[in-house]
Amino acid sequence: MSNDIDITITPERAPIGAPSGEDRQTHLLVKLLPAATAQDRRLPIDICFVLDCSGTMRRFQLSPEEIARWADTARGRGELQMVTADRREGAIFTGLTLQELQAAATRPLVIAARAIKRVVGALGERDSASLVAFADRASAVYDGARGLDKGQMFEVINELLTDSTAFHLGDGTMMARAIELALKQVEQSSQPGTVSRVIIITDGIVHDPSDTLTQLQALRDKGVGITTVGIGQDFDEEFLTRVADRSGGQYYYAADPAELGDHLTAELTRLQATAAQDVAVGVTGERDAVVVDVHQVHPVIKGFEEIVTEQGWTRVRLGELPGGEVTAVLVQLGLPELPDGPQHVATIEVSWRPAGSQQRKSQRAQVIVPYHKSLQLAERNPEVARLIDRVAVYRAERDAQWAQQDGDVERATRRLREATRLLKRMGEEQLAADFERQAEDLEKRAPEDRTRTKRLKAATRRLGA
Repeated sequence: MSNDIDITITPERAPIGAPSGEDRQTHLLVKLLPAATAQDRRLPIDICFVLDCSGTMRRFQLSPEEIARWADTARGRGELQMVTADRREGAIFTGLTLQELQAAATRPLVIAARAIKRVVGALGERDSASLVAFADRASAVYDGARGLDKGQMFEVINELLTDSTAFHLGDGTMMARAIELALKQVEQSSQPGTVSRVIIITDGIVHDPSDTLTQLQALRDKGVGITTVGIGQDFDEEFLTRVADRSGGQYYYAADPAELGDHLTAELTRLQATAAQDVAVGVTGERDAVVVDVHQVHPVIKGFEEIVTEQGWTRVRLGELPGGEVTAVLVQLGLPELPDGPQHVATIEVSWRPAGSQQRKSQRAQVIVPYHKSLQLAERNPEVARLIDRVAVYRAERDAQWAQQDGDVERATRRLREATRLLKRMGEEQLAADFERQAEDLEKRAPEDRTRTKRLKAATRRLGA
C-alpha cells in the first residue's frame, strides 16, 4: 500500500490578470487524497464514549404541542408533578399517563444507548471501547483497558438506563471531570498504531465550559480527535462545534435523536478507513505573495481555530484522514504584481504520519500560475468559484452569530441577508428561506427558534459536501 497523499492544486483563475497597481486576490483549491487502506491493514480502533446522563437526557423527547397535550391529560388525572432538573423546569408524569407516554415516546438517553451498542457491536477483535458517564459527577463506568467484553459493556449501559441513581451521577451537566477520565481511558487502552477517538454525546448546556476546554486541550495535545454529537434543541452548538474543530474531529447534529445511530455508524466507518494521521497543511507565499486565509471546504466547511504562522509558513491541522476520500482546503492569496508568463506564487506542504507509523512524511508542491495583463483572459474555475461562495455563506453565518452575541442586531441581520442572497444565487432556496426567517425574527426581537438555529449551522457546514 502506498503511503503517499495525492495533492491536486486548482487556481481560481488561470491566467492571473489584473490592471497594473490593482490589488490581486485569488484562491487555490488544495485537494488531498490518501491511498485507500486495505481491509486486512485496518488499524485497531479505540473509542471512549462520553455520555451525558443528566436529567434532561432521561426526559421524553416531545414537541411543544405534544408536551401540552400530555400535560393536559396528566393534569386532568392528577398525575402531573413539576420538578427542576439540570437547572431547567420540567414535568414528571405518573400512573396511567406515564404508561401511555412510555409506549408512545422515547428518551434521548435510550436512543444514545442503542446507538452506542450498535457501534460497539460492530467493533472487531482488535478494537477497544470504554464508557464515561457524567451529569453533576462523572464515572468511568466501563474500563476499556481490561479488554472489550461487549456483553459486560451492554450490561453497564442497561444499568444506566434502568436506574437513574446508578453510579451516583446526579442531574446536571458538568463535563470537565468526564473529559479528564476519558483522557485516562485513552492513555491506558491505546497502543501505538491505534486510532483513538473520544465521542461526546449530550443534549444540554455545559455548566463548566472553561474547565472542560482545559481538559479538552490535554486530549488534543495527545493527538486524540474529539467528535461531538448534539441531540435535540437545547445543547450549546457553538461549544460542540468548537471542540470538534479544534481537535480535528467531527460535529454532528441529531435534530431527531433517532438520527444518532446513523451518525455514530458514519463516524466508525471514517475511523476504520483511516490512512493518514496527524495531517497538517502548510502554505507559504513566494515573491511577496501573502497567505490571507485558509478554510476547509470538503467534506465539511469549517474555519480553523488555530492557524500557526512561523518562518513564512501558514499551517493548519486536519487530524486524521480516511483513505480513498478527498479532503480539501481553500487558500486565499494576495498576489504581487509580476510580469506576464508562468510565475511561482506559492508552495504547499503536506505532512502526516502514515496510518500505524510514528515516522512523519511530507511532500511539497509548487503553485505556478500564468500571469497576463488582460483581466478578460482570467477565467474563473467553476468548482473553485462555487466553493468561494459557500465559504462566504459560512463566514456570514458565523459573523451573524458573533454579532448577535454582542447585541449588534443590525450587523447580524445584514450578514444573514447577505447569506440569503448568495444561497438564492446557488439555488439553495430552502436554506435561503431559513436564513431570511432568522433575520426577520432578529429584527422583531422574536424568541429564538433554537431548532432552526442549529439547522442553519449544520446545513451551512455541509455546503462543501
